[in-house]
Amino acid sequence: MAFVSHATDLGKCCAFGHVSDGQAYLVDGLFAQVQHIPLAVGQDAASLLAQIEQEVRWFAWHVFVTYKGNIPRDREALCAGLRERGIFSINEGVIDASKRHTQAVLSRLGLPTTAAGAEGDPEELLFFKSNYNFGGVAERRLSQEVRDYFGIQLPHRLTPLFRNYNVYRRKQFKPEAFEIKDIFLERYVANKQHVFFRAFIAFDAVVLSRVVNKEVIKKAAHGEQRDDYFFSFEEAEAGFPSAPDDLVRRVMSDMHRFCRAFKLDMGGVDVLLDDAGTPYIIDANPTAYGGENLKRPGIWQHLVDGLLQHAKKTATAVA
Repeated sequence: MAFVSHATDLGKCCAFGHVSDGQAYLVDGLFAQVQHIPLAVGQDAASLLAQIEQEVRWFAWHVFVTYKGNIPRDREALCAGLRERGIFSINEGVIDASKRHTQAVLSRLGLPTTAAGAEGDPEELLFFKSNYNFGGVAERRLSQEVRDYFGIQLPHRLTPLFRNYNVYRRKQFKPEAFEIKDIFLERYVANKQHVFFRAFIAFDAVVLSRVVNKEVIKKAAHGEQRDDYFFSFEEAEAGFPSAPDDLVRRVMSDMHRFCRAFKLDMGGVDVLLDDAGTPYIIDANPTAYGGENLKRPGIWQHLVDGLLQHAKKTATAVA
């Protein structure tokens, strides 16, 4: 990154879509000042623009529900209003955070995918998941009035809650389970070294962590061993020459292509490895948890610099 900053240099951020609930989300960790505007009945572009405080410089689409294209219903008018006020928009282009969409993006790019079909080895291990972000918790927590106003659907009654995600053999599923769009059956990807990658992204700034974690559902913060690498997507054309090895170089190359296609500006991306060393992107989270990850040496600063670099480049382009 070209310069070093302090959080106050970023200015204030408006996080739209989720009320502050005490969780250490990435947006709350990177910005010293955050205005929270939760989803509410009656919201449209005009009402939201009127609520956004004058000192706000950034607008984060912090919408936890999976399908975001109808939030608000006049979304394009809100986007135009933000541009008119010179407010930098974060994750504006992420409108579908479902597991199926994530894997479809990877498939279009020719990258490895974990999507599983009914046909295949009956003994193969599959992860039984919801197609919804975090098992559809956000959708279930909203009132019926809010869901009706934005046209938000609840997951199918057979879809699992996040706490009930588990691994089964393909032969344990009926063929119709693969056809329910709200269920996502994912190939179980693991390796004997229990290594996986977690990335935190802020526009071109990327922190890639190589983590050893023996848990079935892996969290970077719970890793037994962790190495953090600092990159910029600006290195992509040169093939990420600063990568410590070919595997990290491949992970970064795949991630660059995916994040551009998925339109993820800021958030977290999880990458699993099989025993052959093939990396699989399994999740992209635009409302990622930051927490203790941001306390590790250099991570917070690198991501803040990525935000400031984006602001500088955008302002220069407009001028």
